[in-house]
Amino acid sequence: MAVNDRAFYLKRYLMDTHNLSDFQAAAVVGNLIQESSLNTGAVNRGDGRDGSNSIGLAQWNGERARGLNSYLDERRKAGTFTNDTEAQLDYIIHELNTTEKAAGDRLRKSQSLEDATAAFVGFERPQGWSAANPTNAHGWNNRYGYAKTLMGYSPNGENGQAAQMQALAQSNPTPSASSQSTPTPTDGNVSIGKVDLHPNDGVAVRLANKLFGNDWHISDDQKSDIDKSAGLLGDAAKLFAQETDSINKTIQNGARPRQDTGPVQIAMLSSAPTLMMKKKRGGLGGLGGY
Repeated sequence: MAVNDRAFYLKRYLMDTHNLSDFQAAAVVGNLIQESSLNTGAVNRGDGRDGSNSIGLAQWNGERARGLNSYLDERRKAGTFTNDTEAQLDYIIHELNTTEKAAGDRLRKSQSLEDATAAFVGFERPQGWSAANPTNAHGWNNRYGYAKTLMGYSPNGENGQAAQMQALAQSNPTPSASSQSTPTPTDGNVSIGKVDLHPNDGVAVRLANKLFGNDWHISDDQKSDIDKSAGLLGDAAKLFAQETDSINKTIQNGARPRQDTGPVQIAMLSSAPTLMMKKKRGGLGGLGGY
């Protein structure tokens, strides 16, 4: 994946929202590009040491994936969930301040891009990594290379507005998570690695996504509106059919003879609300840093 506006937006968000320096934020995003191509829905099946899927921006798995799911659920309940991209970045910082505080301390104390990249690869701990030799981690050259490119990258549009729109478009809830934790999932409402959390999507929506590479989804509110509209249209159709039959009978049995006694056609205009769909661009690209 090439460094692009989306990568710059993630870097800018980490700087503005979580007070990372420019090279520290670049180091984080450089690692995330290697892990998931910055796709919040990326899945590397069975990649975890415990056999669980590695998922999301940072390719969390196992216990850390369950921690992310709980974090996202709590934010939704509290009404503070923004969108999947920012929520996953926020969880990264949450871990760096709590369960991954050692990596967080090293990141914040780093004085160079290389040191920051090495600090955050300790958050990911991919194959080959060790605390004594972090640069032996899988994909190190890519991680550091992406970070260096990002330091000199200029976004298209003022303040990366195009990237912000793209990131905000990824607002569908998606589980995610990384590292070498070992517990196996035993409970919880969201399955590890379950990306398709859109049961309202019908065959037509799924087929369109497959054909055109889009990610359209129907929310619960939209589904409710569609169901209501479908019910109203069904009732209206019955009334129109009854009324049409009554009019035809009246015309055919009228006192004034007519040459044209064919059935009267009545056009029915749909009053269904316009279906609003969320769309995001992107694809899996590379999974789990491979």
